[in-house]
Amino acid sequence: VVFRLNEEENNSCGEFSSENQSNDGMVHYLLAKHQFEEAYGLINQAAGEKGKNNIISSPNTKSFVAFCQFRHILSKGGVSSEENVRAAKECLRRLASGSVTGGDSEVDSMIDAAKFMLSWPKNIVPVSRGANSIPTATIVSIQEIILALNAMSMTMKGVANALNAYNSQRLQEMKAKIDDRHTAMKGLRFLTGLDRDKISINDPYLGISSTSDLINVLVSQEAFKSVERFQKSDLGKNFAPDVYALTALNIPTNADPRAYVPWLCDIVIPSLSTGNPLLESIRIWCCKAADNFDEENIVCGLDSSIS
Repeated sequence: VVFRLNEEENNSCGEFSSENQSNDGMVHYLLAKHQFEEAYGLINQAAGEKGKNNIISSPNTKSFVAFCQFRHILSKGGVSSEENVRAAKECLRRLASGSVTGGDSEVDSMIDAAKFMLSWPKNIVPVSRGANSIPTATIVSIQEIILALNAMSMTMKGVANALNAYNSQRLQEMKAKIDDRHTAMKGLRFLTGLDRDKISINDPYLGISSTSDLINVLVSQEAFKSVERFQKSDLGKNFAPDVYALTALNIPTNADPRAYVPWLCDIVIPSLSTGNPLLESIRIWCCKAADNFDEENIVCGLDSSIS
């Protein structure tokens, strides 16, 4: 399905019509069937037809096919097999080549692939295994996420240097987000390796897209010992005290104070300079938490409100 200009009339819009000359619909059909090599071949075959007969369309590019294939590979269960690793690397190579030799749309495909990586594997659908439907994300390790993010970052770094200023900036901004999540996942791996009660890699952790997300999720999950370990690590020391103080405001008000008071009072508050507005914010939060424990039917009761 394409648009064709009506040359006999002075129309500002194209006339919508179906054309056998357009392969766009067939390409999308092949992509839906995960027949990526056939889609590449069809695009190569149709390349010589571009610009003929005043056809207006949104031609598929090989970079777009590479993005779809890359997304499909990761959705199958990550990069745990050598076959998947080779296929994913080839997709990144094609995305890089298309970005360097093509235009904005090819760069868009690489950015779309990076965006997918920011939420992977939480953003993939469950797969069926026998009679049960198992979320694919549960079989993807943190190490796989780290390796995939690193590969994407290295690819984007090489491509950005070969682009014009506009597209280079777009790619570098997305690379910064990829690098931030890469750092967060390394921090999560560090914590799960040290904690006696290892952090459950459930949906909240799989959805982490930045280091700030990591700290916030740890606090929301009441993993205060893990936050403290991270804060004292070489990785955690790169963040200003204000970052941790802000996350303290997200402590669930019904959390057991015995779990967070040592971290809050011995580490977070002393790290803030006198007059820091966050001290007042923390005071207000503490008052709300105390009020919450004063309410009727709260399990910990008044003892918690004055702890």
